[in-house]
Amino acid sequence: MKPRKFHHLLICIIISICFCGCYTLSGHLGASENIIDSKKNGVFICELSTDINPYKVNDTLSLSFNDMWIEYPWEFSGTIYRPKTYILKDYGYTICVRLRNSLKGYNSNWVIANDSILSFGMANDSNLVADINQIPKSKSFHFIIRESSITGTTLGKKIGEITFRISKGNVLDLKSAK
Repeated sequence: MKPRKFHHLLICIIISICFCGCYTLSGHLGASENIIDSKKNGVFICELSTDINPYKVNDTLSLSFNDMWIEYPWEFSGTIYRPKTYILKDYGYTICVRLRNSLKGYNSNWVIANDSILSFGMANDSNLVADINQIPKSKSFHFIIRESSITGTTLGKKIGEITFRISKGNVLDLKSAK
C-alpha cells in the first residue's frame, strides 16, 4: 500500500472512532427533562402535585410548577450517540421538579429544602432534583423555601413553604418509611 493511501486510511479510521459512538457517557448521573422523558428512560414512578400553582413566595419570587414527578436515580451507559439508561434501584428515589419560570437566583438568593440538610439541586435552567431514601407514609413531602443558600449547618431565613404529594402513577414500588 502506498504511503499516501495508508495516511488516508489511517485518517478515516481515526475519524470513524471519534464520531461513530466510541465516546461513552457511562457513569454520569442523569435527570430526566420532564415526565415524558422520564417514561421514555424507563425510570418514571409517579407524578406529584401541589395545591398552590403558581406559588407566590414574596413580591419578587413566584414559582410556577410545570411537571413534578418521582423517578429512580439513573446513570448513562452506552455511548454519546446511543445512550442507554442504567437504573440505580438500590439508591432510593429522585424528586424532579420542572418550573415554567427560570431558576434565576437559586442557591444564591433562595433555596428549597426541608428541616435538615436535604435541598434541591439544579439539574438545568428550569429543573430541580433532590434525592430521597424513602417515601413518607403520608405520601407527601413538605419543603421550606429559604432565603439564600444552605451552607454547612446554617439554614437561611424561612420565606415560604410548600407540600408536594403523590397524585398519579405506580407507587407500589416505593419503600415507605416505617
